[in-house]
Amino acid sequence: MRVVLPRCVALALASIVLLPLAAQEQAAPGLKKTAQGYAHEQSKSTFAVPQGWRVEPSEPVRTGNTTLLSVRHGPPPGQADPAIEVTISWSPLVIKMDEAVAQENLLIGQIYGVDKVTKAEGFQVNEKPGHRIMIDNGPTRNGKETGVVYLFEAGPDAMNRWKIKVRSTVAKQFKNEHLKLVEALIQNLKW
Repeated sequence: MRVVLPRCVALALASIVLLPLAAQEQAAPGLKKTAQGYAHEQSKSTFAVPQGWRVEPSEPVRTGNTTLLSVRHGPPPGQADPAIEVTISWSPLVIKMDEAVAQENLLIGQIYGVDKVTKAEGFQVNEKPGHRIMIDNGPTRNGKETGVVYLFEAGPDAMNRWKIKVRSTVAKQFKNEHLKLVEALIQNLKW
């Protein structure tokens, strides 16, 4: 039996597979290191790396029009591995934000199973409205991870909009405390 995916899903899945190769090839213009952290000029947003977190790999990367910054924490005090991994991405928003959120929900549901993904809910960071999607699974699909995706819209004007996506994977064993650390981390996003 042949499965045919909608074009948007097929493209998104292809970008997931190709991302590591493309990301290794290009430095990330648009995201500049500052004394306080990082600034993304096009979206007029900044991110400060708080104490206890480190950028890994050491430089942001770019794949196509998307800039990625990966940060890692851990292991938390008094615990052995695993660490908390978070990827923040900035990409042009070429559709309405509600449509982007719906596509993200659909894609994540198709990857992990709709029974493992919550419907996007409203979430606010520094007075900026956004969306949160919880995922009861992780990339290894071993049942030991859980994830969360936050989506925000930013930009200087109605014609220059950016989607800021924060994706984190945490150990289910430490889910509550790790997700609190992730929520504290995203407070370092400013618009």
